[in-house]
Amino acid sequence: MEVTVRVMSSGQEVDRITGPLQIDGRQLAVIYRERLWPVEDGCIHVENEIDILGHDQRLDRAEWGVLVAHLVPKSLPARREECSELLRALFKDNLPDGVVRAVSSLAFVGLEQDARELLVDFLCEKHDSLSLSRQLQTQLLCSEISSAVACSVNSVHASGTSESDIEVDSIAEDESLQGWDWTATDEIQIPEIDDMGLRAVAGQIQGAIGTYRSLEKGTVIPSLVGPFGGTLWNEESILPPPASTRSPEERVLVERTGKLGTVALDLLRYFADNPGDRAAHAELVLGYHVTDINKILSGSLNHYLKKNQSGGWVCHPWVAGVLLVLDEAL
Repeated sequence: MEVTVRVMSSGQEVDRITGPLQIDGRQLAVIYRERLWPVEDGCIHVENEIDILGHDQRLDRAEWGVLVAHLVPKSLPARREECSELLRALFKDNLPDGVVRAVSSLAFVGLEQDARELLVDFLCEKHDSLSLSRQLQTQLLCSEISSAVACSVNSVHASGTSESDIEVDSIAEDESLQGWDWTATDEIQIPEIDDMGLRAVAGQIQGAIGTYRSLEKGTVIPSLVGPFGGTLWNEESILPPPASTRSPEERVLVERTGKLGTVALDLLRYFADNPGDRAAHAELVLGYHVTDINKILSGSLNHYLKKNQSGGWVCHPWVAGVLLVLDEAL
């Protein structure tokens, strides 16, 4: 007689099977995953996840023997301390102290085969045998990959060294080169070129790089060596060019900057004097609300400033010159 039985785990239905009823002692039972389960109220109750997976996924004793043979060296250390350290390194905390001592003692007295069989028996019957086998298989795979990579690197290095040695030996053994007469060539003469004109042009270009420089104010201190008449600084040389000599683009930029408004100009001058500060710092100094400051920084001042890696605001290099021209016009 075939019946349909629900498979329950932790109060939930995980499967449903149809099969013939069997008698196990005085109870009705069905076969599920190669095991006989008692039927209660049309259900069978599996205990844990390992029972649901079935025993076919767990390694048997022969498979554990192959895995241990790949993990453990062919010859176990004869000393108990060395054998214990080896087992701890391979199996971490998965082996109890008693098993480690027993395997080490058997290896110490020369019963290495018995030690391996004891280790296989324990691992095969361990309650977490399935998860432990997966962990050890992954560990073995990683070690094999690392060994393969190391061997390939060493082979490439050895082949490169042997090829270079062959080339050197072939050159040294070539007797046809020994009769050559080697004559040293004259040193290459550098042609004499008058580069004064090039130096003059480079000096003009380098001097024009700093178009806007800070205005010197206060008392001009003459040199203590030369006479006072010839040592006074020429302030006109450090001033920015007058408005008549500026390009149309510069004049448009200055006019546009002047129309930004009082708050925007205050913020622009603040970050020009304090590069790297944040909006919260400007709020403490200038008194404007941080929300309004962020709107202006992301809006009208977006092309004048940029954010650095630490989140602060930094003016573009040309902003200092524009502010200097605006200060002169005020």
